Amino acid sequence: MEYGGAATGARANNDQELTGAGVTRRATLGAASVAAYLIAVALVELLRRAEVVSVGDLAATPDAIADLKLWVLATSAFIVSGPPVLELLGVAIAAALLVRRRSAGTFWACAVTGHVAGTLIVYGSVGVLWLASHETVRSVLDRPDYGVSAVWLAVLGALLVCAIDAVRAGRASSIDRLLIVACPLAALIGFAFFPLLSGSEHLVAFLAGMLVARIYPVWRGGSVPPGVGGRLFDP
Repeated sequence: MEYGGAATGARANNDQELTGAGVTRRATLGAASVAAYLIAVALVELLRRAEVVSVGDLAATPDAIADLKLWVLATSAFIVSGPPVLELLGVAIAAALLVRRRSAGTFWACAVTGHVAGTLIVYGSVGVLWLASHETVRSVLDRPDYGVSAVWLAVLGALLVCAIDAVRAGRASSIDRLLIVACPLAALIGFAFFPLLSGSEHLVAFLAGMLVARIYPVWRGGSVPPGVGGRLFDP
């Protein structure tokens, strides 16, 4: 009996070690996937400055989406539309915070949903206006639409949810209090100080990030092990 109990305990400890190692491995892969995206954005910016690729090659437009050139939904998310260093730094900091507080899976869910939903919802509105009056939207139909800002705003929306949850739980840090002020301010700036098309996409992306952060599971089947910052997908 004692031998059987010891063997069972040893197997349980071994299973826990294997589970912990698997979670850590997924966390590392998840963080690496986010880093790879940021590196890819930086490389695209370098290629653009070297005139190897142009905005027109990668950017989305309402006309392109209407022609079912759906791949531009992905390529347009790899172009920096503002000051490259500041924008990349801002996205990197926001992404690192979200991966640390939730998971890399949460980052990807927010980034993809925010960028795609922001684009399609606003383009859908453009289509409705086009049916009502061609002249109203003619100027934006072939206007290049690109940038990592929708991804950035979606991540900030998710971080706002994280910060609100921390406040409600009574464990808010100074970073949480800063996020509660800075994230809505960033959304307001992203809407008010940009052209209506991109500004509307920013607002939709921010709201989409908030929604995804609220409904996306953080971890399934347990709490986050100490020192583990994120992962690619929940098992």
